[in-house]
Amino acid sequence: MKKNILTYIILNIFAIQAFATDVSISNAEKAEKLWMQSGLNTMLLNVKSDLNINQTDFAIFQKFYAKQLISDKSEFFNQSFYNKSFLNDSVDNNYKVWLNKKQAFYYSEAQKFLQNKSAFVGLDIIDSASNAMSTGPCANSDCTNIDFESGNISTWNAYTGVACEDATFGLNPLHTFLPSGLSSQVQIQTGGGFDPIVNSSKLPVVCPGSTYSLRLENMMNGGNASKITRTMNVTNTNNMYLYKYAVVLEDPGDSHEDAVKPFFSVRVFLLDNSCNDLPGGVEIKCANYSVVANSTSPELKQNFIQVDAGGPYYYKKWTTVAIPLQDYIGQNIRIEFVVSDCAWGGHLGYAYIDGDCLNSQPSIGPCVGNEREIIAPVGFNDYWWTGDDIHGDNFGMKIKVGGGSYSLIGTTVSNCKLTYKFDVDTCLTIPIIDCSISALSATPTTCNANNNTFDLNGTITFTNQPVGGSLIITNGYLSQIYSLPLTSPFNFTFKNLMADGKSKSLKASFYRGKFISDQLISCQSVINYSAPAACYTPAIADACNNCLTSFNPEPGKYIISAWVKELGAPADIETYNNAYIEIQFSGGTITLPKMYGSGKIVEGWQRVFYEFTIPIGATNISINLGTNSGAVLFDDIRIHPANGSFVSYVYDPVSLKLVATLDDNNYATIYEYDNEGTLLRVKKETERGIMTIKESRENSPKR
Repeated sequence: MKKNILTYIILNIFAIQAFATDVSISNAEKAEKLWMQSGLNTMLLNVKSDLNINQTDFAIFQKFYAKQLISDKSEFFNQSFYNKSFLNDSVDNNYKVWLNKKQAFYYSEAQKFLQNKSAFVGLDIIDSASNAMSTGPCANSDCTNIDFESGNISTWNAYTGVACEDATFGLNPLHTFLPSGLSSQVQIQTGGGFDPIVNSSKLPVVCPGSTYSLRLENMMNGGNASKITRTMNVTNTNNMYLYKYAVVLEDPGDSHEDAVKPFFSVRVFLLDNSCNDLPGGVEIKCANYSVVANSTSPELKQNFIQVDAGGPYYYKKWTTVAIPLQDYIGQNIRIEFVVSDCAWGGHLGYAYIDGDCLNSQPSIGPCVGNEREIIAPVGFNDYWWTGDDIHGDNFGMKIKVGGGSYSLIGTTVSNCKLTYKFDVDTCLTIPIIDCSISALSATPTTCNANNNTFDLNGTITFTNQPVGGSLIITNGYLSQIYSLPLTSPFNFTFKNLMADGKSKSLKASFYRGKFISDQLISCQSVINYSAPAACYTPAIADACNNCLTSFNPEPGKYIISAWVKELGAPADIETYNNAYIEIQFSGGTITLPKMYGSGKIVEGWQRVFYEFTIPIGATNISINLGTNSGAVLFDDIRIHPANGSFVSYVYDPVSLKLVATLDDNNYATIYEYDNEGTLLRVKKETERGIMTIKESRENSPKR
């Protein structure tokens, strides 16, 4: 089918509806074919060619006669429906006579135009100024009536016209709509009724949960099109637009190309400061949605329902779509809905529309036991949650958490993304134990000249004796764990500590419950003491203080791995550049290049994973943890032969239960227990974050 210029023009508020839905298919098809072959489209192109009118002048002529042209098209389809003899070739007063009269009229008018073109230039032919129904700064930033709950279309701009042949779904810049108010093509819906074409309770005309919705386009064919738009300023309180829609489309079948079939589309544009409701603006691509009445298209096949088997009508149930706008706060946008019959006039299309605008943050519920529910905004196809204490799956619109820091990524069907980070207070409700420590003392012994060590003797006195939980005394990297109850005063000893003359820290912490967690600390006390000075001189001059004598690797290939975290790094950083590991051999005579993190940052940590070679002849190895700038953290540092398998195990120091394993790649599997020591869930550390892979619950029946 050959395109022509006329199909891009003229839309009219006064267009008359042509075909009712019960018109026969054969009659509609005949009218369509006659209009395509001999209608005003072909007629005007003949006028243009015969009178040798250039394209610029032809466009002016069409605009000036736009309302007349649309009125004539409506009359043609009106006659085709109401006058049974109009399409009959055997009668004298039929469509051929009508077309000949129209051709004579436009020939005459075109000749007048060519004789006095200057009289037409500059005229406001179709009242283009009225297209800008909202001028100046956006006044609708408060989302008033964006859901039509006022029972009208206030704050919206409505336009009606005729369907145009356009492969971009009727949105070519030359496709002009004329302003409209409420009409049969733009109609508010209310009550509990259902769509008459779907003809069942499957498609209510009002979105469930609302009092009003809007129907865009009527339920008749005739080659009409309608548009409704809304401009608004995006703020912190309306940074997500939620629209709801249902659609009914009639598929003309193989006789029509997609460019002329009924369609429905949604677009959102970023505007300049003027916020005029005029064509243009920067399109927010991920907000686009369009569907054409083609039963073979993926959208119609997957998401629409055929009203009757083998029939032409398809419908889509009420659907909610979210458009996150947090990246456009302070800017103006235009929301635009367009629906169209087929451009040849014989097949219909219409849509029901509702919506809302709201803040994009999730809803955080109250604590129920040791967890609370978080609900994300509706309208997204996929949800992905990461955080400290997620109970169960970390996908879906709702999750349950214990408390901590969380991130949410929501993705729409068109790949718009909502990203949100937030903190949630913990729901832990274990009662506080009064265990005030009145005194903590530490007395080091003198240095042992035989092995350069000393013992540390300490005493804890507390005013209120705790009866449950644990006491952990920490001296550097050494800890002693005691189960309560304990008598006061309580004495303890750390033996064979290294004498180096440095200041040391001693900490006593009471934990309520069976597991070690900062949230379970009831009380603690910290003091400093000084270790005795070194008193032993080794026999060899190059003795290595702080060497690990049990680690004696042979020359060959090894793997070093660790996890690093740079404190104060930006939240959106993709890789760390400051934290590094450096390996030296034989007192620094051989130094390997610095090793930095690589791969994705998972929950704020990035993995260092490198293969290196210990050279032949090396006498010792030095592993240095460093930073180019700022404070960094290191964790899970491991070295093992490259051709070996390495799994690490982490146990709770109080209950001695397994709390984590680290696999060959230094990724952790985490085991979580309740206060009774029953396994609750198993989580896996991956490049996408920490995922829950198993969860179990137990119920003890009441007696």
